[in-house]
Amino acid sequence: MIINQKETLEELTRVFAEYETALVNNDVQTLDRLFWNNPLTIRYGAGENLYGYDEIQAFRNARSPKGLNRTITQQVITTYGDALGCSHIEYVNLSSGRAGRQTQTWMKHEGQWVVVSAHVSWLELPK
Repeated sequence: MIINQKETLEELTRVFAEYETALVNNDVQTLDRLFWNNPLTIRYGAGENLYGYDEIQAFRNARSPKGLNRTITQQVITTYGDALGCSHIEYVNLSSGRAGRQTQTWMKHEGQWVVVSAHVSWLELPK
């Protein structure tokens, strides 16, 4: 297995940037497309646990579009072979000033990168 094969890493990095743009702009259609449409998809949020694509989609449709802007302060994307990867970020929410972290597991399914598992949580920074 090749770790961080150049073309695969570049491709997933581009898709992650598309996800990030869609997230801060509340582009629900793109966010839905970038998650695996399957009951096995899981998203543990900062305040909710969502099991399956349908729960994730319902959450996005109900969420307020306000307060989504953030600045990424650390980012690591790693690919394993040509169809699996993980993205890890630390960020600061620009509305609240709170620090958070996000991990996503991505797989290439039917030629498209999709999130199969995600975890978002707040991070308490030292004062």
